[in-house]
Amino acid sequence: MKRMIKVLLILAATVAAVAALAITAGATELKTGIGIVEASGGLRLRSQASTSSDILSTAHNGDNVVVIRQVGDWYLVNYNLKIGYMHSDYITFKERENIELGYGSVDPYLANIRSGPSTSSGLVDQAGSGAKVFIFGFNCGWYKVKYNGQIGYIRSDLVTLLEKPYDLLQQRFLEQRLELLLRHRLRRFLFLGQQLLEQHVSRPADRSLWHAVRRLSLCLRRHFSLRL
Repeated sequence: MKRMIKVLLILAATVAAVAALAITAGATELKTGIGIVEASGGLRLRSQASTSSDILSTAHNGDNVVVIRQVGDWYLVNYNLKIGYMHSDYITFKERENIELGYGSVDPYLANIRSGPSTSSGLVDQAGSGAKVFIFGFNCGWYKVKYNGQIGYIRSDLVTLLEKPYDLLQQRFLEQRLELLLRHRLRRFLFLGQQLLEQHVSRPADRSLWHAVRRLSLCLRRHFSLRL
């Protein structure tokens, strides 16, 4: 009996190790495209290509995933830095897509960044191991990146993603909220300042100051697209 239990434990560990190796290999192989989740109730990310496997996460409708490859009716994907399987019925697949995936880390000792998504394209730059590239597009297995102020393409199997697209969207939303708040405060400040000047400035010297502040106010409005 004990021997049987030991054999079963060894088999279970072997299966888990093989699954882990498969997922690790998927993380480093050439990606095939970008997927857009089309499921109003959300789409589950599973540990295996089966509805009975463990749920790793749940993607919302409209979320993006990086598709590694197709496995039967499923896609092996990278979703928010987690690798697992999503059913292909609920994903719109695209070989080319303008998408911000954030920063990625170059894996090999030296990777070529090219002018186009092909090994025959001209060499733009080279990035060493651990270098950070900003990914803002995908084209037939290549990431479109910005590195050292230059734009080019790098093979997707040579880069490890470091950021969650969801976090990027949340950051952009917060930045927009902050900008709106600053615009509102500045608009209020300019309005109150103009009112005070009109009420209390009367002498010729003060009137020149009023005109200077007024010009500054107009410049700020044009810069921030403000309307009082």
